[in-house]
Amino acid sequence: MKLAPKYVYLFLGVIVFIVLIYSSRQSSTVLTSSNLGGNELPKDSIHNSFNNQMNEAPGSSNVSDETVRRLNELRINYEKNPSDTANLLKYADFLQMAHKQQEAIAIYKKILEIDNQRTDVLFALTFIYYNEGNMKEASDYTKIILDIEPQNVKALYNSGAIEAVKGNKKYARDIWNKVIKEFPESETKELARNSLRRLTMKNSE
Repeated sequence: MKLAPKYVYLFLGVIVFIVLIYSSRQSSTVLTSSNLGGNELPKDSIHNSFNNQMNEAPGSSNVSDETVRRLNELRINYEKNPSDTANLLKYADFLQMAHKQQEAIAIYKKILEIDNQRTDVLFALTFIYYNEGNMKEASDYTKIILDIEPQNVKALYNSGAIEAVKGNKKYARDIWNKVIKEFPESETKELARNSLRRLTMKNSE
């Protein structure tokens, strides 16, 4: 079932602590459930042109000429060689940042048709679906990551964040405790600890 962000808010109230870790090629990006629909962009050449646009409503008025030119260039490269996953990835990333989520999803899935072990692409799809409030798809892609890399602590943490948004707080708590216990040296451990603490605070209100 696809949940619109507003219904996620109504279901859980204001929750500012749940985050979804998005492992990009350049850096890690964090999405908060209190701001579904927004994200912090990696500082790379693909995303920099969008840094001044993300707080504006999507539409032709806030898409620069340079952005349009770059999108067209990436589209042409894709059409010339649809099996070049490097170009496909750049195109999909750019589409995502240009608010063209469905087009981005289609290209990401084409990459997976070529190489279904691409966890970076699976993270990207998880991020999009979570951002849209579609917890089923976000959960499904996270499970695929964990099937490929059972020790991927970011994906494990994300599975807890998704369960918390779905209202399965006990399950989320169990997952985050597992992160803390099994990955004591990971930075994600602190994220899990903070999420558990705030989940407890929320339950006591």
